[in-house]
Amino acid sequence: MRRSRHGQLSRSDILSTISLTIAVLSAVFSGLSWIDAREHNRASLSPSVYFEIDDDPKQKLVGIGIVNGGTGPAVIKSVTYYFDRRPVRDVDESLAFGKLNVDLVDTIEFEPDDSLSVGETVWLISRSTKDKPGLSRFIEFLDQHVTVQIEYCSLDGHCASKCSHKRGC
Repeated sequence: MRRSRHGQLSRSDILSTISLTIAVLSAVFSGLSWIDAREHNRASLSPSVYFEIDDDPKQKLVGIGIVNGGTGPAVIKSVTYYFDRRPVRDVDESLAFGKLNVDLVDTIEFEPDDSLSVGETVWLISRSTKDKPGLSRFIEFLDQHVTVQIEYCSLDGHCASKCSHKRGC
């Protein structure tokens, strides 16, 4: 900075200092806005997984399904089945404890890091209502004996856990 002959800053030096200060403040504000926008975008792509339990024999099928009602895909970390509140090895073991005819039941098992797309519904345990024998037993199995817990994460690593029954898993 140049000083005038009287020891004061020149007018151009003052304007340069003010311009530099405004530029630095603009850069800081822009960076903070970028961080905020990035966090907002991350939050707008979060999954929201919930269970759908259909036990109405008037429908085409009855079962327990999972739905991703969020705005981003869900990365499935684990699916745990419980029979009478005790964890079991897998869905087949829960069906065996329930003494159900496995030939009439459809199951889908997730592997770790499988994904559930936005709006997608996957029936974990289901059965057609066309075959009436054993249907009421299967519905009782859904309502009274089996629960499912799912652990899932968003693409950026925020994880959650849900249980298929209000009373917990």
